[in-house]
Order: sequence, then C-alpha cells, then structure tokens
Amino acid sequence: MFKIWDLVINHYRFGYITKIETDDIFTDVIVYFVKFFRYMDGGRVHASGWFDENEMVLAPLDIWEDDLLAMQHMALEMNDKAWFEELGLRLKNEREGVIR
Repeated sequence: MFKIWDLVINHYRFGYITKIETDDIFTDVIVYFVKFFRYMDGGRVHASGWFDENEMVLAPLDIWEDDLLAMQHMALEMNDKAWFEELGLRLKNEREGVIR
C-alpha cells in the first residue's frame, strides 16, 4: 500500500501520489492519483491519472536532486509545510549520502 507523496514509477515515468480513494466500481480496490514529472530517461513529462497498486512501484531513493528541489517548490505553492520539510530532509540525506 502506498501513501500520499510517495514517489512511484509507472510505465517509465516518475510521479508522486496526491490522492488515495476507493474505486467507484470495485469498492475493495484502492486507487491512487499520480502526477508525473519525469521519464526514466530524464525527459520531462506533465501527465496524471488514477492507478491501482499493481500498476506502479515505489521509486528508488536515488532520484535527481533537481526533482527534489522542484517538488519543494510545489510544496511551497501548496502551502504544505510537512511535505516541504520531508523533502528538505531527503535532499539533505541525499547530499550527505545517508540512506533512510
């Protein structure tokens, strides 16, 4: 099971989860709304959609620093202090080579 702000991979795209709901038809299925920001080859993408947990995997910890910075800017725009601080800690850990 995923949680909000988890970084995920779906069909060669990196994204993050912004919503979690129960499927309208199959009420025993949890679906996740994912906003994509980068292809695995480094190209930018702006797409989003609903997926179940079988359609994605958690992204590895070694994502690009500029993506963490971009997500921090999104957190500021959304006034989400908790996400901003979590991303800041992750950025600090990435720079220091700390695995959490």
